[in-house]
Amino acid sequence: SNRYPFYEFSPVLITECPDYVPTEIFDTDGTASDGSGDKGTITIAGTYFYNTLNDLEIYIRANGETCSCLAAGCDCEKCNIDEDEGLIDITDTIGSCYTSTSEQAVQTLTCNVPSGTGVKNDVVLYHSGLSSTTDGGALYLNYTALSVTGITPASIPTTGGYVTISGSNFGTDSEKTVVYYGDTELTVVDWPNSYNHTTMVVEVPAGQ
Repeated sequence: SNRYPFYEFSPVLITECPDYVPTEIFDTDGTASDGSGDKGTITIAGTYFYNTLNDLEIYIRANGETCSCLAAGCDCEKCNIDEDEGLIDITDTIGSCYTSTSEQAVQTLTCNVPSGTGVKNDVVLYHSGLSSTTDGGALYLNYTALSVTGITPASIPTTGGYVTISGSNFGTDSEKTVVYYGDTELTVVDWPNSYNHTTMVVEVPAGQ
């Protein structure tokens, strides 16, 4: 007769071992924050991965979201798994850092950090639609805070107008960015190519 595997448990992500808890801060384009331009990666460890790479998905879920990343409308970005590296069994090398209560192997998985913004974004692993749990802590991914280096033009008519703000780590979602001039909230425009990791255009109302 045909046999099919039956998986009963959600994957468990290990948070006790510092080597497998993301601590690096990444630029909003997903690259390393050291200015090298190298693509950022994170490596997580856990149990109940079941050696089934094709059934695993990793997402970065925006801080404050509690929805499933597999559901429409949830603010998540997929962290594409490095299939060349695949699953690596570290059961015999993890030592006293983690003591599993199951007979499941401890394995690692590496993925390429997607674009994003903010801090304390959840790292969530799904196995066949089941979301991960943790062994007590939480797994977060942090992005570099934005910085502003210039505004052009330096002045506009009292009737108002548009200015371009230059800098870094703006992200790609203009709806997540709020800009104030004094106590006045400015409109971040959503024209084609008007917003990216280093540039944004805002509308300044009439004033003096």
